[in-house]
Amino acid sequence: MPAFLEGNRVPITVMKEQTSEVLAVSDFALVKSGTAILQAAVVGTPMVLLYQISALEWWIASFFKRVKWIGLVNLVAGRSVVPELVQHEATGQRLYEEALRILEDPIAYADMKRSLAEVRDTLGAPERQPEQRRRCWQYVRPRAV
Repeated sequence: MPAFLEGNRVPITVMKEQTSEVLAVSDFALVKSGTAILQAAVVGTPMVLLYQISALEWWIASFFKRVKWIGLVNLVAGRSVVPELVQHEATGQRLYEEALRILEDPIAYADMKRSLAEVRDTLGAPERQPEQRRRCWQYVRPRAV
């Protein structure tokens, strides 16, 4: 167990390489942008997405960004399903506020679970996979300057 967890009175189990299994039994997750957000969506775990990179990387990425969202769940859904806290918005306070807002509002929580199920169904439909790949690629191709 990592040293910073020693002496903690809250029972904690550290698990490696079992992301989907852990997310499947979680009520909520704080997820870094990437494949983990799709894993959380597939198992239906409500979440808040967070993402921070260096200021230089953010500046460079701003020249290529052509989408409203960075989270794959929101891109696949074509709308905001999961709150995205990016760069200076990804603070401990904002993560706490967004998590609390969702966890304390049964309607918001149920809406997110329903929307995540829709994303899972979209991703899981074999006949739609080529279409989804095309949609994802249109977002990652750099635009002409």
